[in-house]
Amino acid sequence: MQFGISECLTHWGLYHSDAPAVSANGACYSYAECNRMIDATSHLIDASFAQDRRIAVAARRKVELLLGIVSILRTGRSVVLLNPGLEDEAIRQNIGEAEVSAFLFDSARFSESLPADARMVPLQPLDHLTSAGPPYVPSTFALREQEWGVLFSSGTSGTPKGIERDHESIVTELLGWVLELELRSGDRFYIGRPLYYTGGLVLALSTLLVGGMVYLNDTDDAPSSVTGAGDVWADYQIVAKQQSLDWAFFLPDQVRRFVAICRRTENNEIFGSKTILVMGAPIDGAEKKEAAELLQSGIVESWGNTESLGTITEVSDIEIRPNSIGRPFLTDRLWIVDERGNPLPPHSAGRIAGNEEAGFCRYANRPEETGQVKRANRIISSDVGYTDADGYFYIHGRVEDELSDGVFLPLIEAELRRMPEIDDCCVLPDSEERQRISVLLIPTSRSKLSEAELEGCVQSALPAGVDLRCVKTTDDLPVLPSGKKDRVKCAQLLASPQ
Repeated sequence: MQFGISECLTHWGLYHSDAPAVSANGACYSYAECNRMIDATSHLIDASFAQDRRIAVAARRKVELLLGIVSILRTGRSVVLLNPGLEDEAIRQNIGEAEVSAFLFDSARFSESLPADARMVPLQPLDHLTSAGPPYVPSTFALREQEWGVLFSSGTSGTPKGIERDHESIVTELLGWVLELELRSGDRFYIGRPLYYTGGLVLALSTLLVGGMVYLNDTDDAPSSVTGAGDVWADYQIVAKQQSLDWAFFLPDQVRRFVAICRRTENNEIFGSKTILVMGAPIDGAEKKEAAELLQSGIVESWGNTESLGTITEVSDIEIRPNSIGRPFLTDRLWIVDERGNPLPPHSAGRIAGNEEAGFCRYANRPEETGQVKRANRIISSDVGYTDADGYFYIHGRVEDELSDGVFLPLIEAELRRMPEIDDCCVLPDSEERQRISVLLIPTSRSKLSEAELEGCVQSALPAGVDLRCVKTTDDLPVLPSGKKDRVKCAQLLASPQ
């Protein structure tokens, strides 16, 4: 049996043809219409890239990006999923490491980043391709061990790394989401994140796998600042008011901004999905509880990485173990390990690691970094955490986030955000003395404190052994295309004169 997202979309196009598959910006497309677009693009790929095994795709319009990905897979080729929001130099590095020269794109700006010998085909708007045309009949089917594509990390610690995944690992991950979220035909899922990152992509594909409906938007959901989440919130409210949503997916920073908006909203009705899935960065239990109350949704947290490890909570965990990132996905095995890859007992801090069979093949053209992650027959993440006596996982932060023994940047930031005078913050360690920090923060609108007074508040909240260098206030915080705080630009703001 051939089984993957392309095969399932073909199935639903035949037997669920008029059912809605994808909605974006007020337009809705059925499974039959989506399949016609995929078939037309598949013919175009065959005609333009006959000799290419890998096809890169970069698009700002999310519907075309999603169905362009499926089109590449339908032809039996491998997807290289590029992020058009990156700087030109980072895009060129990703292209070089992925060794790809064939491109589908929808942005003139992106085409300027390509090498001179690149072969390019524009992705046509979906409305131009929904008329009846010849169906596409695949001449080959991919085997489970063959490459599915190259996905890229968020780039939090540098230029994003290309992560090679095979078909078995992707299909297994999609089935894992279907089982864990109990996705069914007809379910409605709002994806509030870009699709060129793994989280948004696999959740959209999992929903389509079972014949559900995906809501996308072309608002700037990777804005240049943390307060830029307002556009996504406005679109989410419009959709949630009109439709009964089963799920929505957001980053923790997006959820925090939504909560801040709700705090300022008076006498206005809040609309939401039954459950919000939050993942991509740490979020503590108090923040999850407040989000559940103000956003009027159940909250499920998932920890994971593009290298294919993952945990998930249940809605009830918010009361039982609110700070936990949950248990491993069904049938997965995870451990907390030391630097040699040896499992550690409960309540011992170490790296979160999982089976090598999870599906991460290698980093594209980065053998040394691949060797650092794949060790002792395990995939060893850069995240530090521990388990409780019941085997549930908790996270402190990334290795590079540790300031001193057991003190991590995300934990300090969460503590500062709980202060009534602080809306959001970015904590930055000195390059030479990591226990000495600077804080860039957004004061709450009701705060009347001066920077000197805020500095005293911050100092009082710091754990022992951490010294405060300075505090600086700002109206906003810059973020990366992934939506995570841009710590490089935050450091530049701290260094700049008032």
